[in-house]
Amino acid sequence: MVRTPEEDRVIYAPIDMKAGQEFHNDYGVLSSEQLLINYGYVPEVNADDYYSFDIDLKETAPEAKAVLVKVGVLGTDGKLKTNLKLYEGGISPGVLAIYRVALLSKDELSQVDNILTGKEGSPENEARVAITLKEMCQRRLRLLGNPDRELERLEEIEDLKGVEMVKSRAELAALRYRLHTRKVLTTNEELFHLMEVETAKRLGINIKDEV
Repeated sequence: MVRTPEEDRVIYAPIDMKAGQEFHNDYGVLSSEQLLINYGYVPEVNADDYYSFDIDLKETAPEAKAVLVKVGVLGTDGKLKTNLKLYEGGISPGVLAIYRVALLSKDELSQVDNILTGKEGSPENEARVAITLKEMCQRRLRLLGNPDRELERLEEIEDLKGVEMVKSRAELAALRYRLHTRKVLTTNEELFHLMEVETAKRLGINIKDEV
C-alpha cells in the first residue's frame, strides 16, 4: 500500500515479492516536463521525451482556421484541442500538416486537400513553415539560456553523496529537464533549417546550409 495525504493506493505486483524488496513504478510515456511537474523527477535519459508547445494563429487566414476546426485540430473557440509536440527523433508529420494549413495564404487554399493527405504545399508555403518553426525553436532556446554553467552544475550534483545528494534532487531534476528540452529543440532547429535550405534551393535562393 502507498499512503499519500490525499488517499491510500494499493499497487499489485505481477510476481511474488518478499517484504522489503524494492519495486519500480513505471510512470508511462511522459515528457521530461510532465515528469518534473507531476513527480519532481527527471531521468538521466528519457527516450520518450518531447517538447510541447502551442501555435500562434494571429496571422492565419479565416479560411485556413475553418479547415483546422473542420479536421478537429482547432476548437470553435479558436484554441488548439491539443498541444503540438516536437520529438528528438525527427519532425512530426502532424506538426508539419498543421503549420502548412495555418500558413496558407488565401491564394494557396486550394492546396488544403493535398496537405491533409500528408503532401507538401507550395515551395513558398514550405519555406514559411520551415522558417516559422526554426525561429520558434530559436526563441525557446534563448529563453533556456547558456547551457555551459548548467552542465558544470549537473556534474557537481551527480558527484554528491548521501544527504547532500538528497538535498539537491529538485535542482537535479530541473537541470535535467532544461538539458533534455534544449536537446529536443536544438535537434528540431537543425532539421527545420535543413528543410529551409532545401526549399530555398527549389525557389532558386541560396542560403547558408548551417544554423
